[in-house]
Amino acid sequence: MNQVDYPSTICLRTFNRDHDIRQVRINPEYNISYLRTIEGDDCIFIYKKKVLLDSMTFKFYSMNDGDIICVIPYQNDLIPKYIPKNSKLCMDLKRERLKIVNQKFSKIEGYQNVSKKLTFLKDQLEGLAKLEERKPLHDNITRLPTKTQISSDPLPVFW
Repeated sequence: MNQVDYPSTICLRTFNRDHDIRQVRINPEYNISYLRTIEGDDCIFIYKKKVLLDSMTFKFYSMNDGDIICVIPYQNDLIPKYIPKNSKLCMDLKRERLKIVNQKFSKIEGYQNVSKKLTFLKDQLEGLAKLEERKPLHDNITRLPTKTQISSDPLPVFW
């Protein structure tokens, strides 16, 4: 099947989880709101991790041939669809989450180098605290009297 190349149009794809992928030819000067005629009013459009504004044009977002726009419908019942109703399944999920958290902390505690360093630093801090306790008080320091005048006595000869 030959595809006709229309002047001043780009070929885009829209991905909707309900309708899969659609190929759409659009003039780059059209507003994003034009997609609402194709996909419906109750959805948002995402392109390159950005929510598209209806008032902006396709050209504004620098869209090229073959680019994909994700279509996410507004559905109030979307979230409850994915929450499990079975309480046993919920408990299993919670237990699994707690196992993963426990493994994470066990892994952190299990690093030998880190635990050795922490033990060493703790010992050093305790040693410094003991040294602080053993320091002599300033009252016990012996001070020699200093002369205010220069001495005229000769220095001793050692050789």
